[in-house]
Amino acid sequence: MTREELKHRVDEAIELHADEIVAVGEAIRRHPELGFKELRTSALVETKFRQLGLAPRTGLAITGVRADADGGAGPGPTFALVGELDYGRAGEADLFERSADGHVVHRAFAESFGPAAVGVLIA
Repeated sequence: MTREELKHRVDEAIELHADEIVAVGEAIRRHPELGFKELRTSALVETKFRQLGLAPRTGLAITGVRADADGGAGPGPTFALVGELDYGRAGEADLFERSADGHVVHRAFAESFGPAAVGVLIA
């Protein structure tokens, strides 16, 4: 497979699952949580992993979630895909999405890293 063919296959997979990928991102964006208190988000990621047929391990570094996936083409290169979230306490000048209680906001648009990692697995 050429590089261009691979890009085309990836684009098609993303388009096919775009609504689901965006829904994960929106669910995370609308509910920011402080570091090591991302209980809602880690539960969402765990659920998504299970829906994808993976066996997640939870409670890593308090709220971390991990799942190993075997490649469909047999033994091959190994890689890690990491999704991260970055939240902080809200200040008066913050323009980011706030939590329901108004005290937590996303920082530096890092809320996109977690959904992006889940999106890669979905696609």
